[in-house]
Amino acid sequence: MTTIKPLPVSRAPVPGENFASFIARNAAIFGCTANDLIKHCLNGAGCAPFGPDVQLDCSDAVISQLATRFTLKKKDITALFVQSHWPFLERRDLTATSGVNDDDNGETLLSQQLRFGWCPQCLLEDRAGGQDHFLRHEWAFSAVTMCSQHGRPLNGRCTACFSWIEVPECAVYGKKIAFVCPTCGAPLDGQLGIDAVASQHARKMLKCPQTEALWRRIVDYETFLLRALRIKQGNAKRPKMAHIITTLANLLLHAANGSPVRPIDCFANHIFNAPSKMGWPTRHLSEPFAAAHLIERRKALVVIIATLEDSFAQFGFSPHYAFAHHCRDTMTPENYIKFERSLFDLARLALPISL
Repeated sequence: MTTIKPLPVSRAPVPGENFASFIARNAAIFGCTANDLIKHCLNGAGCAPFGPDVQLDCSDAVISQLATRFTLKKKDITALFVQSHWPFLERRDLTATSGVNDDDNGETLLSQQLRFGWCPQCLLEDRAGGQDHFLRHEWAFSAVTMCSQHGRPLNGRCTACFSWIEVPECAVYGKKIAFVCPTCGAPLDGQLGIDAVASQHARKMLKCPQTEALWRRIVDYETFLLRALRIKQGNAKRPKMAHIITTLANLLLHAANGSPVRPIDCFANHIFNAPSKMGWPTRHLSEPFAAAHLIERRKALVVIIATLEDSFAQFGFSPHYAFAHHCRDTMTPENYIKFERSLFDLARLALPISL
């Protein structure tokens, strides 16, 4: 029987850190990729390749082997897995870099690689506080597009080279480890812009109290969705409401019958901009929300919030937006009926409670 030996050096996990972030930071020490390190650490454990499936696999064999490799207690490793904090999590609740439709049942099969966003202000505070950058658990969720701490949008694009980033890479900076752009190597903590917004407009938005209030409203909804994922599905209202919101987002991001236009593309907005070309890889999916870029997911949530609260003008849309007209023209009749019914069900469930 092969003896499992600890790694010669390793970084300790940070409270609230995601498993992928922990592996990436330690991989930077050895100058290898996260995939290579996890394969080495879990060699013989019989678990899936590096990705969400590993994060959801909290088997005793995986946890024990990782604890031995990194010289940690099993509870420290367990805390890195999202399922230890959200026990009723499903695959669609996490982001994905891509997906394909299952022809047998019409469902979307998501890739095993997460698509991370990040808050540059959080990363800046990490290094200012004398610690490594780390990716938070919440940043891997499809329903999260905002930083709940700072109330600002998460980023997914390097403002130095304008490359869209699916998974940030780690690099050693002195005695600390920083997340950097895989294309140009620029640290992500100094990039305080907003994706798909010109820098001069982004600076104004970051200082605008009205925009900040809108962002905080999105944070409220995303916090509600995260809390709902901690509740077992059944007759509980919160999980039902969260599922309906996700269903609405999927319908807004889906292009019917091979059409190049999705409902979300009909809602121009200078505050919550999401270029339509961003959705080409995912618009054909029956459930594109988890695989969509974070600026698309954010815009979909904003359209839903504006619809529920009748606040299209407040969120930067035209005050006379023909919401039903846009959705009816870009959805199949079946999807439009489903969309209307979902809005009705969501309103009915929300009547006795407050978000």
